[in-house]
Amino acid sequence: MEEYGKVLSCDCGLVKVEIVTSRSVCGRCQFASDCVLRRRKKVVVDATNDIGASPGDYVRVELEPKRLLLGGFLTYILPVISMLVFYYIAACFLESEPIKVLVSIVAGVLSFLAVSILNRYSSLSERYRARLLGFAASESFE
Repeated sequence: MEEYGKVLSCDCGLVKVEIVTSRSVCGRCQFASDCVLRRRKKVVVDATNDIGASPGDYVRVELEPKRLLLGGFLTYILPVISMLVFYYIAACFLESEPIKVLVSIVAGVLSFLAVSILNRYSSLSERYRARLLGFAASESFE
């Protein structure tokens, strides 16, 4: 999905880009009137700066849906799956229901923390980062 944005800052090959909800995606969505992102209007994302953009430049940004979905899965669904798996493992060995629930909650929290730490301190975040496609005219930025 291609969006338009304005570069806010540059740092070590990365840029912060302010993206305004676009006509390309929001204009075609049947749920646009109820969407939280549409009401928010502006979103700031980190993107790789392959084109040499500097603050103030208007750019085209690619947010690949497959990568966004996979990143969301790792961040939100994986901890829920780990909670369910550890609940059933605990159910095989423990009798107390509160302990089983506690084990599953701890597993979910640890899974979420593990993904967050891995994302912060590894190259995993680079795989799911937006990238700049090119420069755009200022009229594209609304």
